[in-house]
Amino acid sequence: MTPSPSSAANSRITALAADRAIHRAFHWLHLYEQQLQRWHREFLAIPAPPFGEAARADWFAARFTDLGLHNPEIDPEGNALAELPSAHNTSDVILLSAHLDTIFPVGTDCTPREAEDGKLLCPGATDNGAGLTALLAIAAALRYADLKPATTILFAANVGEEGEGDLRGMRHLFSRSSYAQRIRAAIALEGCGAATVVDRALGSRRLRAEITGPGGHSWADAGRPSPINALAAAITTLTQHTLPSNPRTTLNCGTIARNGDCTRCSAL
Repeated sequence: MTPSPSSAANSRITALAADRAIHRAFHWLHLYEQQLQRWHREFLAIPAPPFGEAARADWFAARFTDLGLHNPEIDPEGNALAELPSAHNTSDVILLSAHLDTIFPVGTDCTPREAEDGKLLCPGATDNGAGLTALLAIAAALRYADLKPATTILFAANVGEEGEGDLRGMRHLFSRSSYAQRIRAAIALEGCGAATVVDRALGSRRLRAEITGPGGHSWADAGRPSPINALAAAITTLTQHTLPSNPRTTLNCGTIARNGDCTRCSAL
């Protein structure tokens, strides 16, 4: 009789729970909580606005080197990468990632401070400072326990996750990098808490529309068609469409901006 998937999974969990190397890894996490807090504060103080993640990526590449991970590097897109090799000679990898970038623009004060209740306060402390700290914690604990995974783990502190970045770091890893054909599964560490596991991905498509027109100035171009008015009318028309409820589908226009002069504007 073939065991059910659930019973096979339970047996695997039981075996892992009995593994002394797993116990050593958890032991490291308990012993070095203050080290994780220091790392968290240190990299949070390095700003990582959209398209400005390079200094923080360098910091992570240095930590990957300190931890003894294999092949630490900054790839052409700016992702900080390193490997924990498999116990077996296979080319497959499991991607474990956390994004470097924050939503906060250049010039944001990124000085970490501690509140009276012990909370760490800083732009990006949770999203995605918590995920990045977890990435380092897992790498350090596995190295301390001398665990050899069945499949090589690729640790990635990736760039470009937030809206402006348009997932450029992940797009590179899955399309143009040397790992593109080797990734067999991907796990992303995002934000804080351990109560939720998301195992289904949302499809997302971003479009940019640009409209050019003769108007734009409130006095000199009075009476001439304005690109912003045309965009507003187009957005209003889009919001009147009935979208499918299964699968749940949403539509949003997040930005209207003027490009250089009053006669051109774009929406995203």
